[in-house]
Amino acid sequence: MKKIYTFISMALVASGAFAFKTVPFNGGAVRTANPDQAFPAMAKMQRVTSNNLPNNFWGYHCDIASWGSFGEQTVTGFQMATEYDSSLVKMLAGKKISKLAVVSPAMSSGSVKMTMFLTYDLDGERAVEVPFTSTGCPMTSQGITALKYDIVDLPEPIVIEADKPFFIGVSADEVKPGIFPIVYDGMSYDGNGLLYTFNGINGWQSVSSSNGSLCMYLGLDENPENIARIVGHSVGLQENLGTTSSLEVQVMNLCQKPLSSLEAQFVVGSQAAQTFTTSSLYYVANEQWTPGSIPARSFGLAICNGLEITQTGRMAINASPAKVNGNENPWVIPYTSSLIVVPEGQGYKRNVVVEEGTGTWCPWCVRGIVGMEYMTEKYTDGSYIGIAVHANDRMQATSYAPMIQSYYSNFPTAIVNRDASIDPNSQEMEQAYQYYSAIRGAGQVELDIEKINGTTDADVKATAEFAVPGKYAIAYVVKENGVGPYQQQNAYAGGRYGAMGGFEKKGNPCSVVFNDVAINIFDAFGIEGSLPENVETGKQYTDSYSVSLKGVKDIANTSIVAMIIDQETGLIINATEKKLKTVGISGVEAEDARQIEVEGGMISVNGNEGAEVYTIDGRRVASISAGNGTSVDAGIYIVRVGGKSVKVFVK
Repeated sequence: MKKIYTFISMALVASGAFAFKTVPFNGGAVRTANPDQAFPAMAKMQRVTSNNLPNNFWGYHCDIASWGSFGEQTVTGFQMATEYDSSLVKMLAGKKISKLAVVSPAMSSGSVKMTMFLTYDLDGERAVEVPFTSTGCPMTSQGITALKYDIVDLPEPIVIEADKPFFIGVSADEVKPGIFPIVYDGMSYDGNGLLYTFNGINGWQSVSSSNGSLCMYLGLDENPENIARIVGHSVGLQENLGTTSSLEVQVMNLCQKPLSSLEAQFVVGSQAAQTFTTSSLYYVANEQWTPGSIPARSFGLAICNGLEITQTGRMAINASPAKVNGNENPWVIPYTSSLIVVPEGQGYKRNVVVEEGTGTWCPWCVRGIVGMEYMTEKYTDGSYIGIAVHANDRMQATSYAPMIQSYYSNFPTAIVNRDASIDPNSQEMEQAYQYYSAIRGAGQVELDIEKINGTTDADVKATAEFAVPGKYAIAYVVKENGVGPYQQQNAYAGGRYGAMGGFEKKGNPCSVVFNDVAINIFDAFGIEGSLPENVETGKQYTDSYSVSLKGVKDIANTSIVAMIIDQETGLIINATEKKLKTVGISGVEAEDARQIEVEGGMISVNGNEGAEVYTIDGRRVASISAGNGTSVDAGIYIVRVGGKSVKVFVK
């Protein structure tokens, strides 16, 4: 899985059946794949962190913090930790640790008693424990207003041994609601960057792949230098043959000095290694991307010439930061991703799927509502498929929890074809659509809705074919328009942050009717056995499935999305969407017609129940209260009353 620019706005990340919720640093960030656009929240974080922590502290993560809590539950026996593995202790061998530091928990008031520790065994005796009381980073409804650190002195220095990995961490006997103790950088990490446990769960849980590393530091007698980590790049999980227009490398500068040059090495499949010396670097200043060296302990972009792709099929890409500021990098951790390349002249027109993480509790998520509506109105040919993935509100689909855990670090976030993570503003959504729709799909899928069984389920058949062999699976998403209204938190109320699709004129909270709401997904990563173990090119494969409509309020406003998910990379290689039709619904019962009267272009409802009137293609045209009627044009209509559907003819 490839994750790009995962910075803070509001977040909810599920861990099994449990979830922790995060808050932003001073407002919502704007993620971008374009260095000319702004990164406001990241800029504010970097300005504060670079001035607050003494230079003799070092960590293998970036100085960009998110804070997580466990909602309204009081947690006991809380612990979180990060590992310094064999590669790190080998590099740091001989250096002395005299202090530990951690970004303070977020809280609106009060304090919390905690303990910093160092241990060689998470479940064994700790080598050192130092208790402290944290008053936290001040938190308001708009997020964190100031960044603070808690620093402790060790009783005596600890010498790092080359063959002795260790963990550092923080614990608390009790964490009450309103305290956000989990502090992480949001940069996906393959090691044990962020582990946590507490009473009531089974052992230590790792959320490093989705949330990155714990923002905790070693106070060393001498810091390592010329170190950088590649944490992402602009090569997608699927590309076309040829040379990419440019190569954007996302870099964490782990030095105490600015990063002024980077030499990166890329190996694509069995191709010869390609070495790039950055042509330009970008960092954040005055809330915008600025050309220049990347400051100490900060995130930035290194722009290189295009990467040449000459092979087709499936392959791996390994990206390594070979040299930093002209010197050999002493801690080279390759960033590995996968790549699918369709042979020239083959492949299929690719539809773009956007799964937008959102929630009514998230004040910045109205940006996603506006961005999704913009895309839906602009692309009506089926080439854009928007799915609103709600979490921790009345519209959440529990079946989406595994996908939320794996892909979302922050809300609002738009996951594009499960390849890139972007901000769901209309400009970035448009850029992502143009980029991904230009790449030929490694497969295609068609969907037939064969039968709708009342309001319980729909029998569907997906037909798929492929240009690149491999292991794939089909997933089905049920989505609905016109859900609500519900109250949505609105950061843009009053125009404080400028125009936002009319939300600047609404209150906080405001009433919203929601579209593209994910009701269910079967299954989050594809249904096992829906396709053969390894498909071949030039063949068609079908999958028949009974899709549950549980949770759907209005079938006429509902559609089903069929997605092909690559089982190696998790990539959505193609998808299609089909609206449920009320024509052919089983459960249209003639005896219910006694409640309906049709006369002179008027449909009326008798009895004590109201009704909904739909056109033959499923569009709702009227709502009728009990005992009343509505005038309609001549034609065939479906009237839903008393939980049943009745077909009527208006002359």
